Order: sequence, then C-alpha cells, then structure tokens
Amino acid sequence: MSLLDYNNGVMHGVWMEAEQDVADSRTAVNRMLARSPTAARASSGDGTHTGPTATDRHATRGLRLYVRYAPWVLLHLPNVLHVRDVTYESHGVPLKEYQLTRADHRRQEGSEDIRRHVDGLAEQWRAEEAADPVLRAGRQAAVEQALKILFEARTPDHDLMRWRVRLYCGHITETQRHAETARPTMHGSSSMKCPECSKDPSTIVAYEPIGFADQRPVPPPALKRPTRAQLERRLAELEAEVGDLRSKDSSQENR
Repeated sequence: MSLLDYNNGVMHGVWMEAEQDVADSRTAVNRMLARSPTAARASSGDGTHTGPTATDRHATRGLRLYVRYAPWVLLHLPNVLHVRDVTYESHGVPLKEYQLTRADHRRQEGSEDIRRHVDGLAEQWRAEEAADPVLRAGRQAAVEQALKILFEARTPDHDLMRWRVRLYCGHITETQRHAETARPTMHGSSSMKCPECSKDPSTIVAYEPIGFADQRPVPPPALKRPTRAQLERRLAELEAEVGDLRSKDSSQENR
C-alpha cells in the first residue's frame, strides 16, 4: 500500500511476495510507486518522475527489516490469527420444545418481505436481459467472476463454527458460520432454507454452538526455499554491512 496515495485519499498498492530479498522488494515497491496516481500528478512537466522511491536510506532500512522478519511472520501468522476473542452465544435450546414469540413472527414476516422484494427485482432483471443480449452477457460474466472469487476464497474448516439451530418451521438442523461470528443470526444470516420442508426463508429462532468444523491444529505454511540469486544478493548485503562495521571500528581506533 502506497502511503503517499493513502494520505491523498487514494487507495493504491500491489501484492508483493513476502519471501524475497531486499533487491526484489525494492524493485516491487518502486514499480508500485511508478504507477502512483498521486506521484504522477507531482511529476515534472517533461514527464520525469519526481516522486519518492525505495532507494533512500530510510526505505532501504525498512525493507531490510521487512525481509528479515517476513519469514517469521509467515511461520507464526496462523497461530496469531487463530487466537480468537469470541464468546459464542446461545438463544433458547434447539432440542427442547419451543414456543414461537411475537418477535419470531415479526422477523419471519420481515424475511419473507425481503424475499418477495428480491424475487421482484430478479423478475425485472430477467425482463431487461431478455430485451438486451449485451446486458445479459455482461451480467452473466460479472456473476461468473463473483462465483469464481467465492469458490477460490473458500473458508477452511478450522475457521468455521458449527451451530445447531431451530427454524421457524419447527425443524432442527445444523449450519455453519465463520468462527469470528458470535451468533449465527448476525450479518444478514438470520434465516435460511429448511433442508427438511424446503421453507425458504425460515427464520432461526433458537441456536447453540456445537464446535468447529475441523478441530485439528492449524498446520504452518510451507516456507519457500530462496533461490541462488537471492542467496548471493543477501550474502553481498551482509558482506557490505560487515565492511561498514569494520570501517567504523577502524575510524574509532585511529582517534
């Protein structure tokens, strides 16, 4: 992420490989800054880039720290991310007899109103697409891209909490939510399609957590081995640092 652009109200950045040496990291950062919209506006009249680069002393020091600690972060990040401070809540007892409340009826009516509204919009969109093949093709491509992203970003089982729920229709079933969610009714997920009677939507009226979908320890990611070129560059950097330290020691002894 470019701090220069962020400070000017622009979100600009690139994905960068974490496990690489200072030279490769500097190249990636400079490539990002060269494409900076804010830096482009600050360029000189002849088009020469006058914005910041990753070659100054402070940036080089920061990149060295990044390269030094990135492997450690990658190794320990899963354990850090999975130290959750979530108190899972219960409401009622799904397996016991349950009497629907006025609030349950009100939430069910709200869910059904939303479903009718969505169905109406879908019917309107189908009519628009029938009259405009180009619009239909564009929407279909957007849907396919969204589905691809969803399937590629599948949440691992150790990040899913299993919930036992009682639905408005009276049936009891299980569902899953992200482990950072304290209740299965949060974030617009207060209803679902009943797998028994197919009532859709059917509001969740009682729930309790029953455990993670996968309770095995999270395996650490496999670290990539550095290439020969990366090792040689790293060796040259260390030799240069040793040379600087020796020069400083020599100058202090001559005083």
